[in-house]
Amino acid sequence: MRDLSGHTPGLRFHEPPAGVTIAGLHEVGAYALGIRFSDGHDNGIYTWPHLRWIAAYGQG
Repeated sequence: MRDLSGHTPGLRFHEPPAGVTIAGLHEVGAYALGIRFSDGHDNGIYTWPHLRWIAAYGQG
């Protein structure tokens, strides 16, 4: 899974380091998931529509 960071107008995609995995998930209200990665990175939220888009079309 790619990490999407930055602020408009420029969004940047970063490939995760080798071996980084999902370490935990938590709900953010009724509209998103927060993901904690094995490298400690846990900022950002992933909305349900965005996750559905990734499931349908891939990472980017």
